[in-house]
Amino acid sequence: MDFYKENPEAAKAQFGDEPFELKNILKYWVRSKDANMHFIPTDTVYVTIDKEAVKQSAEAYDQILDKIKAVTDRIPDPEMTEKINQIESITREIFRAVEQAPEKRGKIDRFMSYFLPTTLKLLESYANLEKTNIDGKNINQSMRSIEIAMDTVVDGFRHQLDELYKSDAVSIETEVDVLTKMINRETVTTRQEFGLGGQAVQTAPQQKSQKD
Repeated sequence: MDFYKENPEAAKAQFGDEPFELKNILKYWVRSKDANMHFIPTDTVYVTIDKEAVKQSAEAYDQILDKIKAVTDRIPDPEMTEKINQIESITREIFRAVEQAPEKRGKIDRFMSYFLPTTLKLLESYANLEKTNIDGKNINQSMRSIEIAMDTVVDGFRHQLDELYKSDAVSIETEVDVLTKMINRETVTTRQEFGLGGQAVQTAPQQKSQKD
């Protein structure tokens, strides 16, 4: 962009260090408060990726999925197994979304640091309680509480997955809006250039009636 060559400091302040990096395009263009900026200013988008961090994350994801699968094998109850299978499936989709778009990694920090490990801890406790084979009030109450909590966990995990695609949805809606406006604008221009449209159609009968 010529703006960066002519006034680099002002350009960086307005559009970031790298104008064509994905995060800057989303922040300064696609999601701009100025409707006139709602377009993608380039055919080439840059994304900075820490390969080592991605590799470590992938290994950590596999370990977590293995832990979920292991605890599933320890819980024979079919209803709980179904809930855990849903948790595993949604978690796998969350990891896949982040692997495909590493810039989304920051959006699952709380999920990774609290929600997921706490869920695993509760499932481990459930498996240990069930293993006792004791029909006690406290044991039954604790197991029932975990069973109920898993319904909330499944809904929460689904919400986390949906949130990862929130920015994608906004970008798609913006692109559709921009595309629609450009097509409508081009259509109007074409009609005006070739004398098409409502006014041209209406004037023709009037001229004919005057000749009559």
